[in-house]
Amino acid sequence: MIFLDTDILIDYLENVPSAVSKLDIYIGKDEKLVITDLTLGELAYIVQDRNILEEILEAFPVIGMDSKASMELVHIMKEFQFSQPPKFRYLYNAAIVIANDSHLITKNKQGYHNISGLRFL
Repeated sequence: MIFLDTDILIDYLENVPSAVSKLDIYIGKDEKLVITDLTLGELAYIVQDRNILEEILEAFPVIGMDSKASMELVHIMKEFQFSQPPKFRYLYNAAIVIANDSHLITKNKQGYHNISGLRFL
């Protein structure tokens, strides 16, 4: 399972070559591409065409915050107890990715800075 961040999906929808080539590596392969519930919410806000949103939902299953991810989120937040954490959206998505022992594809690795255990593709 590989999680896609909002930024890479927006670029893919806009046919940005780098995003298309990156995702084409994984589309149709054994790895399942998924999104978080937060990513779905962001896409629903950004993408006005409901038909496109329905296509996204058909193509990419949505994985939400469960108890395991919630405990991972607490663990991540405690790591930043004495320093400035990334924005909450990054912590939230990272917790879901880590709890599912998965990888994340994003253009914005810097947003996820210093979150231990998070793996990127």
